[in-house]
Parts: sequence; C-alpha cells; structure tokens
Amino acid sequence: MISLGFCNPCLARWTSSDSIQAMHVDRSNTTARFSSAADTYDKAISVQPTVAETLFDLIPSDLAPRRILEIGCGTGLFTSYIAEFFNNVRLDALDASDRMLDQAKTKLAGLQSVHFHHERFHDYESDAQFDLIVSSSSLHWITPLEEAVGKVHGLLKPGGLFAAAIMLEGTLSELHATRLLVAPGKVPEAAMPSQTHLLAVLKDVGFHLTFTDAQSYTVKYSDVNTFLWALNRAGVTGGAFSRGSRPLTRGEIASLKDLYTREYGEDDGSIPATYHVGYVLAEHRSGE
Repeated sequence: MISLGFCNPCLARWTSSDSIQAMHVDRSNTTARFSSAADTYDKAISVQPTVAETLFDLIPSDLAPRRILEIGCGTGLFTSYIAEFFNNVRLDALDASDRMLDQAKTKLAGLQSVHFHHERFHDYESDAQFDLIVSSSSLHWITPLEEAVGKVHGLLKPGGLFAAAIMLEGTLSELHATRLLVAPGKVPEAAMPSQTHLLAVLKDVGFHLTFTDAQSYTVKYSDVNTFLWALNRAGVTGGAFSRGSRPLTRGEIASLKDLYTREYGEDDGSIPATYHVGYVLAEHRSGE
C-alpha cells in the first residue's frame, strides 16, 4: 500500500452542503462532468499522476511501434509521457470531452506527431490498426467493459501490445461503505470491475497476458470536505459509479461526513481515501 499526502488549505475552505449535493443531483453523463471539471482536473486529482508514471514504466523501452492509440487521454497527463518518449511516432489520442482535449492540446502544442480525436471510444473508427494501445485511469469509465476490451483487441495489430491502468473494485471503499450505512437504499448504480473480472475479460477476447498487477494507494486529505471537493473538481462524480437512483438529502450528506470522520479520521484530523488500480500488459497474438 502506498500513501500519498493531499492537503490544500484553499480546498479546506470548501464546506458548502449545496456543492456536495450538486454532485449527486447532476444527472448529466460522465462526459459532461469531466468537461465541467477540465479547468480544475489537474489540480484536483491525487493518485492519477502516480498511476500514469507507473504504467509508463511498465512499457518495454525497446518497443518500436509505428502507430499508437491512447484511449481517454483527458488533459494529456499520460499522453505527455508517450508522445515525448515515442516522439517520431504517430499518436492518436481520443477523449469524449472537448474541454479535456483543449487542455491536452495546450500541453502538447509543440508535438506534431499527436493527433487528437473528440469522440467516444465506442464510436471511434480507424483506417489502420495500432502497434500499441494505451489507457491510464480511464478504461473503467467505458462500459460495458467486455465491449470496450473487444474493440481494443480489434484495433490492435497481431503482435501489438495493450498497456492499461484501470481503477478497480474497492476504490473509494471508505466513501462507499459510509454511504451504504447512511443511505442503504441509495446504492450507486454500478461498481468498478474486480481484477479477476478484468483479467477474465482480456483472456476471453483473445489477449495473452504478459504482466498483471494490482496496487492499493491511500491518499490522505486534510478533512472530508477537502476530499469531496477534490472529487467534484476532478469530475469523477458523474456516472453510475457515484450516483444512485435518488440523490442524498442534506441530512444524509451531513451524516455521511460525520460518520466518515468518526470511522476513518486520524489523530491529526486527516482522512484516508483508498484507490485500487489494476495494471496489465496484454499482447495480441496471431491466431489467439
């Protein structure tokens, strides 16, 4: 387990119940939530930079792809690693959020090898297959997972490599456990995949797994308000992983904050949030 500190005095001032309520009431899709958070995403995220660096280090340094696809490039965090290392290789980076793409385009403005695509992965079509397909902290948003992984397999050349980091079941377990106690009838509509399910899906579509791992990260926030503020500003409060059939009431939100602090708060007043991440390298082998 890796512990990452996260304490920002400016974030700690955020205590509005209205703001917390908004992240449950918002019925727009995940793409809209990420778009609304495009300007604050990089400052609000916690574990994603560590995940991106870890995934990049897993990719064989002697790999020589001729064309690369990144699924869910967001603001370009992982894109920067790939584009700078494979600096003469065409990189197609796609994301469903136009505002996230604007951030990525600004970061990588000087790299002519990067081609951005504003579209959902399910809608994406290519005139060629890829030697390397990558995805960092985004594949879990593309559902159903079986369909997404099957499409990856179809876009990858025989002999090509798929490198991905994906949030797994148990991510934000403290928050989900607290919410279940406070509002047992308002469980989120979906759960993130388990490592077992992820690996089974990869094998079922024909991938040969060359590396798998699962890591647990604990992020420390100065208090619950800071934590919830960060989730909201990172745009991860949209979609079926975070919302139930009905929003939490103000009373339930207050109870959730109090219970979270009592159950998980530490002596210095900080609270933890756990992230479980799966890492995979999978090859498309001819005939499999």
